[in-house]
Amino acid sequence: MVEVGRKCEAFLTRTVRHVPVNDVQADEIWGFVGCKERTKQRNGYGEEVGDAWCFVAIERDTKLILAWHLDKRTTDATVMFSADLRDATDGRLPVVPERRPRRVRPRDRLRPTGEDLRHDG
Repeated sequence: MVEVGRKCEAFLTRTVRHVPVNDVQADEIWGFVGCKERTKQRNGYGEEVGDAWCFVAIERDTKLILAWHLDKRTTDATVMFSADLRDATDGRLPVVPERRPRRVRPRDRLRPTGEDLRHDG
C-alpha cells in the first residue's frame, strides 16, 4: 500500500503542472494517528503518532486536486504545501476562503403564531 501511495504521489507531481486556475479552495483536514496530540504528550509517545493535518488545494470549478500535503501543523509544512501549489498552477493563485452557510441564531428562527398554525382547506 505504501508503494502504491508513493507512485500516486509521483504521478500527481509529474502530471499536474502549470494548470491555469480560476478559483482555488485551500483547506486543511485534521485527523490523528494512534491517538490525539494531548494523549501523545501525556504518555510520552513518539513522533509517529498524534495529530495529522492534510492540507489540500482544489480547483473549485473542475474539482481537480492541485496539491496536498500531510504533516504536522507547522510553518514548514505550510511552506512545503504552498510550494507544491505554486508548482501545480500557472502562478496565479486566486485563493478564495471556504464558503460556509449562514448560521441561524436561535432568536432568528421563526416562532409559530396562531396564524402559522391555521390550516386552510
